[in-house]
Amino acid sequence: MNRAFHHTYGLLWRGDVDWIADDIRAVLVRGSLYAFLASDQFLADIPAGARAADVALTGRDEIAGAVFADDATWPTVPVGDDVTAVVIYAETEDEATSPLLLWLDELDGLPRPTGGTDITLTWPGSGIAGLVDGAVEFPTPPPPTVEERSEAVIYTKDTSDIAPPAWATHVLLDGIGAGGGGGGGRSSPSAITAIGGAGGAAGDRVSRLVPVSALTGDLSVVLGAGGPGGTGSTGTANQNGTSGTAGGDTVISDGAGALLTAKGGIAGVGGQTTGVAFPAQVGTTGPAGGSPVNGTGHPGISTAVGVAGPGAGASGGRAQFQNSGGAGGDGNGAATRNGGDGGTALGFNGDHGNAAPDTEWSGGGGGGGGAGRDGTTTNAGDGGDGGEPGGGGGGGGALRNGSSNRAGHGGAGGDGRARITWIGFEVVE
Repeated sequence: MNRAFHHTYGLLWRGDVDWIADDIRAVLVRGSLYAFLASDQFLADIPAGARAADVALTGRDEIAGAVFADDATWPTVPVGDDVTAVVIYAETEDEATSPLLLWLDELDGLPRPTGGTDITLTWPGSGIAGLVDGAVEFPTPPPPTVEERSEAVIYTKDTSDIAPPAWATHVLLDGIGAGGGGGGGRSSPSAITAIGGAGGAAGDRVSRLVPVSALTGDLSVVLGAGGPGGTGSTGTANQNGTSGTAGGDTVISDGAGALLTAKGGIAGVGGQTTGVAFPAQVGTTGPAGGSPVNGTGHPGISTAVGVAGPGAGASGGRAQFQNSGGAGGDGNGAATRNGGDGGTALGFNGDHGNAAPDTEWSGGGGGGGGAGRDGTTTNAGDGGDGGEPGGGGGGGGALRNGSSNRAGHGGAGGDGRARITWIGFEVVE
């Protein structure tokens, strides 16, 4: 804190020091070599090695008891320990009799490193100090202006060494797991039912607020990869479609381990012969993929209302009735519909789910593939890929009585994504 040396008061009361007429000087002090001692009286009490540089104060004035001077510049301050304070004294050409007046260590620009360059300090506009009712008083600096601040970064690839900004007090972690791949469609002879593959589930979305003080190191992000879709069986195989692959987890970690894990969506089951609904392909909290109900394509399901997240994939169409594929689920929070449309019958592919803009944070599910026509050489429709982030892949369409053609392949799930938002306060100069 800014203070006066004890004998300063006597000097002022007796009129032994004249701020205007005397040679008033300022010396930069290296705090590692000298600590303030109120009973010190003369410049010689401060070791010579602690005095980094000395300059005469110009433009001195005294108004209503407050003393002023021009801002001071110390040229080419020698390299050494940081300067942490300024001592004001009256020069008598003898260190043993040059009286110490003021100790100032609460000034803008202090402490300051020294490296052979100039150092300039600005005195308070209301004066360096003042004599009020016999006591030396110092101007009170205005409180700093503090503003809230936040900074969000979207991560679309694995990233490490993510350090918190100096002003951050908390970090909001947000992750979406990758979507599961849709199942491939079944291929059957004409007398056996063929069902399209089930849609893949959407990736889980998880958020967590963590104090920066609780972090044990820099953050790293590993994004889940979208699950590949299953393959449709060939027209002469008389077999179920291959199930897709589950989406990968998205993980945000610090030095001690995982802080947040958003699970990937479960894969869609390959097409079978049963006409009842397949079990819903549900992730941890991500929406279920579409499952065939009585052989028809079934839309993916969006996440719960109020929670933005990706949509699931739809199932492929049933071959017996040459059904169209179902429509992919929309990502909740999307401004416009972003689930893929299902492919129509006669083997049209389902549309891919649309990727979400960064601000919407919810990829659409892939549309289901349309069924193939009996006895044709046209492949059944493939399921659409899930949109990024986290959309489930659509199921492949089924095929009956095919020859060289095949049932539809399942669409791939959309990759995961992460967002890190630093929150805190910053002093505005």
